[in-house]
This record gives sequence, structure tokens and C-alpha cells, in this order.
Amino acid sequence: MKKEFKKFNLENLNEKQVDLYNYVINNLDDILELSVREISEKYGCGISFIYTFLACIETKGWKTFIFRLGILKGMKSAARIDESFNKEINLKNQITNLIFNNNKTADFKNKLILDDQFIKIDKLCDDISEANRILGFGQGHGLLAVNDLFGMFSKLELKCIQLIKNKNNFKQLITEIEDDDLLIIYSFKGVSEFTIDFFNLLKKTKPNLKTYLITSNYNCKIQEQENRTIFIHNNLMDIEIKDNLILASPLRSFIVFNDYLKTFLFYKNKNEFSNLKSLVTELNSWKDNNNDYYRFEKKNLENDS
Repeated sequence: MKKEFKKFNLENLNEKQVDLYNYVINNLDDILELSVREISEKYGCGISFIYTFLACIETKGWKTFIFRLGILKGMKSAARIDESFNKEINLKNQITNLIFNNNKTADFKNKLILDDQFIKIDKLCDDISEANRILGFGQGHGLLAVNDLFGMFSKLELKCIQLIKNKNNFKQLITEIEDDDLLIIYSFKGVSEFTIDFFNLLKKTKPNLKTYLITSNYNCKIQEQENRTIFIHNNLMDIEIKDNLILASPLRSFIVFNDYLKTFLFYKNKNEFSNLKSLVTELNSWKDNNNDYYRFEKKNLENDS
């Protein structure tokens, strides 16, 4: 049977004895190797006072007292560490559940919205295939979305040009756009004054230009043009779950749309795209086992053993 560690009984100590007990606890690391005589001199009391103190707490010998006190201190320290560890674990679980459950919800809502607009996306894929050049415009997260889309389009050997916001050469940009180009505008909220002015000017000066708008705002101020507005889910509507805040990014819904579009485009043109060297090289680089985190960690563990 496991013997339970016996704690000190401090009920019978007087005020001076309690003060000695607290003194030893607070200076334990400094007095571990000291004898009873050295302790009496350091604390400023007689040796008999220390032995009386030991008798009151039912402990035989000063070394036994120090040993048991060290164990008690270690137990308390371990309890504090364990409590801190549990808090870290609970926080980790809370954050993990918040983020991934929220992402599941956002992705599912995006699926419903994009499935409902299948015909629009199908037409966009056809227009991409037929376009002379594909132009992209966005600000902030929209700019990042264009970068993501065109990164893959370059592997599909599609000619892409990213339009960058610059009021000084705004009209010059428009004059360089040709009627057989295709423009994709990313605007999460669809309320940017610059984007609205850009769109309206294009409509006047390039009425035959096929322009698609990707937005989450059903009431955006950019007018829908010939059924070429594609809506995505506003995942920022779900960033508070039972008073728990999630610092999410609107880029996620753009990326879900991009993945849907890129994959759809690939399968519609599979025979043409499958043998492209640039695409094959890119896809193979993603599957390089030497870059896989879990395989890398596993290999390190095997080497250590």
C-alpha cells in the first residue's frame, strides 16, 4: 500500500515558531546545507528554540525537516505548473475548435453559394479560355486574391495582367485594355469609391469588355453587369461564436472561390492542360516528400532512436 506523504501540523506553533517556519520556506535554497548551529546564528535564536520547534511539528531532526519541506515545496510548484499546463491545453483546444469549426461552417456556406451559381462560373471558365488576356483588379485582400488566381493561371500558360491602383495612370490603364480582354474584379464589400469609379468608367469607355465581379455584398454599389457578378460567402459574419471572437480574414472566401474556379477550369480543359510542363512541375513540387512536415519530423525521430 502506497504511504501517503505526511504534511506538517502547524496548529500548535506560536507566533515566533510560525515566523521561523516562514523564514525557512522563503530561504530554503540558501540554507539547505546549513547545520542547526549555523541556522540558529543566521536566524538569531538559540539551538533549543529550533529543537522545540521541531518537536511541535512532530519531526525528528533538522535534516528530516528540510527534506520534507523541500518535497512540499516541489509538490506546490508541480501543482502550479500542472495548473498552468492545463490552462494552456484548454486554450489550445478552445482556439483549435473555434478556428476549424468556423472554417468548416464558412466553407460549407461557400459551397452552397457557389453551387447555386454554377452556370455563371461555367460561363466565366469559357470566357477565360476565349479571352486574349485576363486582367485582374483588386485592393487589399482583393489584390491578394488576384495574386493567388494568376499564380496558377501562369502555370496554365494563360496570359494575365494585374492592374494596380494608381490614380496617376488610371485613365492610361483603361486605354491599354482591349475589347477582347477579360477583366475580373475582386471587391469583398463592393463599396470602394475607387473600384466603383473604375468600374463605371470602364462601362462607358469599354462597353464590350467582359467584366466579372467577385463580391460578398448582395447590395454592393457596383452594378451587376449581364449576370457576371459572382457572390461568395461573407465569412466575417461568423467571427463571433457565443461571445468568442475569431480574428478571421476575408481572403479565405476569395481563396475558396479561386480553388473552385481553377479546378473547374482545369477539368473543362483537361486534355489541353494536363501535359503542360509548367503545371506538372508545379504540382509535383507540392508533393515532394522532402518538404512534408510530418515525414520530416518522423525521419528526425527515427534518426534520434
